[in-house]
Amino acid sequence: MIFKILALKNFCIGNYRGNKGIGSIEGIQPSINFNGGLDYLGEYMYHCDDYIIAELGTCKQFREYITGLEKINSILEDCPFLEACKSTNTLTGSIITECQIWWETNIDLIFKPHLLKDFFTSELEHLQFQAMHLKMLELFRFCAKFGFIQLATSKN
Repeated sequence: MIFKILALKNFCIGNYRGNKGIGSIEGIQPSINFNGGLDYLGEYMYHCDDYIIAELGTCKQFREYITGLEKINSILEDCPFLEACKSTNTLTGSIITECQIWWETNIDLIFKPHLLKDFFTSELEHLQFQAMHLKMLELFRFCAKFGFIQLATSKN
């Protein structure tokens, strides 16, 4: 089964008051306003540039990526994504920013195989980890301040 992630940027909702339809568009955190998910919201609500559905290989490969990240976190520490993805499949606001900062701060270590060789059983496993790690960084950058990430989405 393919592991897909829904990434949404600039999640906004109209706030109209009065009978003339005058209002404002405000950035919101979907988890607060929609109880943690976009399951009941239709895709037609978004312009195609506002969201992407990333396919990150299979579910097994994503679990292997998380396992590799946990091993690396034993020396780097404080990876906000590991705790967040254990508690929920949706990420919003500040956690996305924290993840982006952590990924960018530690990106150079990922590409130093001599430092990480003990964490992987083969070069192929390390290359798959690198590719998925870069894709996750791309998703965190895409989402920005008012973004939303749903792991293991069922959206097509």
